[in-house]
Amino acid sequence: MFYSFNLFFICAFTTLLYIFYQTNKQFTLFNWYNSLSIIFLLNLIYLLFSTYLNYNDSIFIVYFFNSFYYSIGIDKFSFLFLILLSFLFSICFIYNIKNIIIKSKIWLFSLISIFIALLFTFISQDLLTFFIGFEFVLIPLFWIVIEFGSRSNKIFAAFFIVILTLFGSCFFLIGFFSIFLEISSLNFNFLSFSLSYLSESRQSFIWIFLFLGLMVKVPLIPLHLWLPEAHGEAPTVGSVLLAGVVLKLGTYGLIRCLVFLFSNVEVFIGSILFAYGFLNMVFAALISIRQLDIKKAIAYGSIAHIGTVVIGLSEVFNFSEFGSVIIIIFHGLVSPLLFFLVGSLYDRFGTRNIYYFGSLALISPLFSVNWFLAVLGNVAFPGTGSFVGEITIFISLLFMNPFCGILLVFATFANLAWNFLLITRVVFLHYQINYLTFFYDISLKEFVIFLLLNILSIFSGLFAFELSSFLEYGFYYI
Repeated sequence: MFYSFNLFFICAFTTLLYIFYQTNKQFTLFNWYNSLSIIFLLNLIYLLFSTYLNYNDSIFIVYFFNSFYYSIGIDKFSFLFLILLSFLFSICFIYNIKNIIIKSKIWLFSLISIFIALLFTFISQDLLTFFIGFEFVLIPLFWIVIEFGSRSNKIFAAFFIVILTLFGSCFFLIGFFSIFLEISSLNFNFLSFSLSYLSESRQSFIWIFLFLGLMVKVPLIPLHLWLPEAHGEAPTVGSVLLAGVVLKLGTYGLIRCLVFLFSNVEVFIGSILFAYGFLNMVFAALISIRQLDIKKAIAYGSIAHIGTVVIGLSEVFNFSEFGSVIIIIFHGLVSPLLFFLVGSLYDRFGTRNIYYFGSLALISPLFSVNWFLAVLGNVAFPGTGSFVGEITIFISLLFMNPFCGILLVFATFANLAWNFLLITRVVFLHYQINYLTFFYDISLKEFVIFLLLNILSIFSGLFAFELSSFLEYGFYYI
């Protein structure tokens, strides 16, 4: 069973070579189904591993190749991200199943490369493997933005992503080599108890540099500037994958590399994290209100959500950490839905300027209902999974410091304000410019995708607590 991972990587790289050496410039329906077979193979691997694990144990696997080795494995924490990865890639392939894209060889090659890199990162069990996958995602992401970007500013956006990411990688490498010089090992299981023997000042030094390196991929202010540019220039599927799974690398790294490994540091750095998360929420929400591009407004809203996650990680209770994980997972459903909807608008009108839209509730009822439900999921409406995550963080924060709980309420209202404007300006407010001369409602394919994501986001609160109990033993084990 352990060799199923080798089987997957062999099939994946074989498909990449097949795509690269194709002579046709455009791909038929058969090529898309050939790519989907990789996703279904991964689902089969998940099924085999879940049956073997019985959701109770972590598997640690070491593969040797001469003097080089890397460690991979699946535990409960990484299992959730793998399911999210598989689901969103399947949805994206279905969304583009009939689209004919010029230079689609590069497009398909980049998508599958991102898929392999994300898979490799989420199953990593040592810092070296994590760092390789963490940085390799940048290469196909660069090509997606620069080749298939929707506007003329795409070249600047692509290189801006590379520069800021490499800037953050320098900090991560400093923390990376500091750990290796101190411990002489990069294995997560070994580091989880070995790092506790270091002095608090030494742990804090390593923690700060790792945190600065992860800030770029999360992203957090002030290293967030690449995200609105990337979303603004990327095609719809690129934005969906960027918001749904690529950005989850940063939050996954925060929990895997910082929370699990430096549990003692949280006690005296928690207050700094809370202040930083609070400012991140308020600042990003206020910037979202001023945005004219709907995509950029949603991108800044994602940064505000990450501020809530950082606040949850700043507390010393496992209860709040569960809330942060719940927000991360369910935000990976709501945010892609919003970008799918914005892409639907852009395909019809060629613009994302929020002042060009209005009164869509009258001329496009199906789109308006899906937009309304998506925004409800984005504001953590009661019943959604995000609501369960935020109320969990809020309750644990009240136990730790009631004043901080009150501040979190004010930050949440700032997040609510820009979402309210997003609904009113696009759906209900009368349009200020006579731009909507025609509008045909969403297609059947779009309706099925939007409905599926809306059902998962709106009713996710019904099984959010089961997710917490699922994670409880996994967090204790890790």
